[in-house]
Order: sequence, then structure tokens, then C-alpha cells
Amino acid sequence: MRVLLALLTLAFALGPASIVRASNAMTVGEVRIPLAADIDSAVVRGAVTRTYTRSYFVYARAGQTLTVHLLRSNDNGSFRVHGPDDQSPLFQSSPGDERQMFQAALTKDGDYQISLRRGPIGEVTGYDYVLHVAVTGTPLTPADTLTAVTLNLWHDAHDWPKRLPVILAGLRSVKPDVVCLQEVLQHEKLRNQAETLADSLGFHLRFASVDGPERPKRYGNAVLTPHNVLASGERNLDPADDYRAVAHLRFAWRGREIDAYSTHLHHTPQGGPIRTKQIRHLLAWVDSTKGKGPVVLAGDFNAELGTPEMDLVTSRYVSAFRSVHPGARRAEAVTFNSRFGADPGQIDHVFVPARGAGAMTPIASEVMFRSVGPDSVWASDHFGVMARLRAGR
Repeated sequence: MRVLLALLTLAFALGPASIVRASNAMTVGEVRIPLAADIDSAVVRGAVTRTYTRSYFVYARAGQTLTVHLLRSNDNGSFRVHGPDDQSPLFQSSPGDERQMFQAALTKDGDYQISLRRGPIGEVTGYDYVLHVAVTGTPLTPADTLTAVTLNLWHDAHDWPKRLPVILAGLRSVKPDVVCLQEVLQHEKLRNQAETLADSLGFHLRFASVDGPERPKRYGNAVLTPHNVLASGERNLDPADDYRAVAHLRFAWRGREIDAYSTHLHHTPQGGPIRTKQIRHLLAWVDSTKGKGPVVLAGDFNAELGTPEMDLVTSRYVSAFRSVHPGARRAEAVTFNSRFGADPGQIDHVFVPARGAGAMTPIASEVMFRSVGPDSVWASDHFGVMARLRAGR
């Protein structure tokens, strides 16, 4: 077992984006524990005071085992563990418990929240702590399950070099078969961001942009995969004056041929008619280029489900997230980080055909990158969407 030692003290660089205010005037610092592919545990040190505590988030998958062990400087400390989308805790210790420990096999993919606690204000003092967190074991991923991720990269805004490792750690943690990216940028001083990610992950890619290859600055979408590429292409979408494109990549996966498409549609709230035209063109181009195998259609559609333009998509395709979480609340489904602007809702989607040879069954789906990374760095102004899709026999 390799161990990541994270010495996170009370003076940890928590910016405003990583703090929420609770109703009892406690300040809660929210921090992600970034376990990488070859590191399965972490040790975190810190302090809970009368006015300050922490919540930690760690990504884990169904079939793995989560172990949490809290060591305290006094008997005032305890903790809770919440699973993905769970309103009630999976586990809650009591300050009187001599052994503050949780260990269980997990039944869901997603972020698990570990909330440190102490008694009511005015009744107890705080405590120093050492928190051991481990995620071990092999996930329950059937041989016929494909993992897809979509993420709007936010081009090179907000210190791309610092955001890059946060994105890489998140992608490595879910081991995707295909990644669909939007707002990918390159210019004279910036290597194509999709190429940087692909090289770091050992993936192949197809980049699509309305900016021609002769231009030093190009902006567009990409599809990445670790599997053998069989075909690829790109198409500019109507109307031409909105400068939108779609990237296509066909790859071999467990005896099947997968067609994956990444797109980014018109962004204004009043732009429904423009998106309608883009979606009609997009769906027609997918029909003309897809093979006989499964299809993944993903990206930043800049529209929520239930709008007239998205009804064109959902008349033929299934949202992976909504298929797995039909009753999800808006706060659980939103894919834009409200710290960086007005909340447009769930606008990033992973779709699969509802029927036919290209259909796949969503068996798990989560919103990714919802917690701040090290040094208070967010992956993007968007959250990503991960979907695990089971292919038909």
C-alpha cells in the first residue's frame, strides 16, 4: 500500500471558494483528498476548533472498501461518512467511542464525504486530529462496461498549469475509456490542451475546431481514448457564424466499435433557436458517420433537459445521469460552478441512444470535480460528468 502524506494544518490555503458557512456559525473547510492511480491511502493532519471544522471528499467505486480512522487529541471528536447522493449518513461515530473507525464495502461510485464533528458550541473545546483514509480493492466494473467523461476545460483561464494536475488526477481516478472535452485552446504560447492531457494519460485524440490548422490560435472540442482508433472526423455546425464544431472518434473496445462525439453549443439563454439548428445538424451528422456499434454523444449543450431544443436530443437519446438519478435535485445535477458565475443548471451531458444497435445502458453516473483541489484550485468553471455504460450482448 502506497501512502500519500498530506500535512494539512489549520493554516491550509483555504480561499473563499473552498469555504461554506453553516447555520450554527461554524466555518467548514471542504477539501478533496486526491488519491492517484498508484496511491490508495492518505494521512491528513489538522485541527477542529470551536468555530472551525472540515469535510473531506474522496472518490471511490462500487466494490471497493473505504476505511476511515480518526485519531483525536481528546474525546470531543467524531465523524460522519456520507455516500454519493445520500441524505442520511452511512456511518456516524460518537465522541465517546474509544475507537473512531469506519470500514465498509461500497455499493456506489462517487464522492464520499467525511465530516469531522465536535460537540455544541460553548460546551466543548476543539481537538487536533490525524485522519487516515484508504480506498482499497478492485471496483465492480463488468467486462462490458464502458466509462465516459465529459468536461468543459475553461480554456486557459484561472491558471491552467495549476488546474491541469487536478484534472489529470480526477480522470485517472475513474479510468475512462473515452473523454469528451470542450473549450480546448491552443496558441503560440500554449500547446493544445487536449494534446497535453492525452500525452499525460497515454491516450489518442481527435481535435475539432472551426479555426483552420494554419491558424496559430485554435479553439474547439476533442475526443480522447486509450483504445485503438479506427476512424475520426470533425464537422462545423450550422449556423456558420456561431463558430461551433463537433469532434468524432471511432475506437475499438472489447470486440466492439464505439463512436464518440464531443460538441459545444451556443451559450446565450435566449439562443434556443440557434441551438435547435445546431442540434438538428449535429444529429444528422452523427447518423451519417456512426457505425453499427454503440454511440456516445457528449458535451456542453448549454441547455437543460426539458427545453425545446434538448427535446430533439432526448426523443432519441437517453441522458446517462438522469437515467441513473431520475429524482436528483437541481443542486445534485448542476454542472456549472456558481462560484464563477450565474448557475445555468445541468448543461453538460452524456447521452446514449435510447434504442437500436447503438444503445447502451447507463449503470452509474456522477458529477465530477465538484470539490476544490489542492491549493484551493478548481478543475474548471464547469463540473464534469462521468457515466458507466453497459453494452448490449
